Amino acid sequence: MDNVNSLDQLSLRCPHCQDLTQCYLALPTSKLLEGVDEGCRGCCLLKDAVSNFVPISLIETIRVSVDCALYIYAFFKELRRYTTIELSSTPGKPSRWKNIGPARPVLLMADDKGRIVDLIKHWIEDCQLRHPSCQVRPTAVLPARVIDVGTSSETVSLYISAEGETGSYVALSHCWGGHTPLATTKATLAEHRKSLRFDDKSKTFAQAVELTRALGFRYLWHVSPKRQHSSLAALTSRRIDSLCIVQDDPNDWAVEAAKMKQVYNNAALTLSADGAEDTSQGLFANPSARAKANQTVTLMTEDATGQPVEIHARLRCAPPSDPDSAPHSSYHTQPSKLSTRGWVVQERILSPRMVHFYNEELVWSCFGLQRCECRLLAAASSSGTLRRILTMASSPTPSTAGAASNPSLA
Repeated sequence: MDNVNSLDQLSLRCPHCQDLTQCYLALPTSKLLEGVDEGCRGCCLLKDAVSNFVPISLIETIRVSVDCALYIYAFFKELRRYTTIELSSTPGKPSRWKNIGPARPVLLMADDKGRIVDLIKHWIEDCQLRHPSCQVRPTAVLPARVIDVGTSSETVSLYISAEGETGSYVALSHCWGGHTPLATTKATLAEHRKSLRFDDKSKTFAQAVELTRALGFRYLWHVSPKRQHSSLAALTSRRIDSLCIVQDDPNDWAVEAAKMKQVYNNAALTLSADGAEDTSQGLFANPSARAKANQTVTLMTEDATGQPVEIHARLRCAPPSDPDSAPHSSYHTQPSKLSTRGWVVQERILSPRMVHFYNEELVWSCFGLQRCECRLLAAASSSGTLRRILTMASSPTPSTAGAASNPSLA
């Protein structure tokens, strides 16, 4: 009887789109339109999804592929290129097609920083429970200077740790760009120990402090890559960290720069401001930038019982399995400015956990997994194993782990 029912179900499937049950499907546009004329909901959904981004008359072939989500590849007739569209449903409201899974509403998340904080907390807690290789020692030695985020914007200050003092802290990575943000010098050191006030040029700092506090951490350390210089004088004055390293003290820079490996490797979390080209743009993408990066339309269809249900179609620029396409559903055409800095390579290798703040969405990367803001399911980290091996290879042996040392970074 079960075999008979299975045959009946197969015979009821649309001969064109197979009711979107296949993991791979190639369908000429002419056949797709035949399915639309016959009233097939699957064919209608494919046509509507494509038509919202490109005229269906320009498309020769539709290909459907399932790779953690359902993707449409619309191949143009005369141009040797294609458009990629991702389909998803609203969490808690499944569609009639099992291959169209749920995804978080990225555009709505941008307007609610509380949701973003909760999501990052969830990622951290999941990593702490499930990934032994990502664990940071709770007794890690604090950097020489960190920002004490206090309990409000009125109580932020530069904290000088005692020798050997331990604690948990967050690191920040960002670009200076064309702006010179708030900086610690010999003249301002005493003032910064009392209070830190962020101006418009230091918006990234202010938002990183706010987020660090919201995540439940007390201390923040930050790094800001600058262009490499050839002269020794320029090298010693290169501003790696404008607040936690004294800018006009070459000796302080030399000592603290040699500790970068420990700083990254011991950070409970590293925040990466990939969406900002300078410190005035902030950590969080503004709604207009996120809307531009996420070209999404909502399509109305019906579930298996005939009730109305929403399907979201989002434009992509890279294949879903492309390891270089993070964030996973972005419409980016070039890497972030921050990722082009050579200094950033070491922090992305050494940091056990990172959250990238792209304009498109948040992306989590640890030794074990990669996640994005929209996708509910995580994926194995394409670079996690390499990062873990390199980190272990550069770590002190157990017999010398407690010895004072300032190993240089390769």
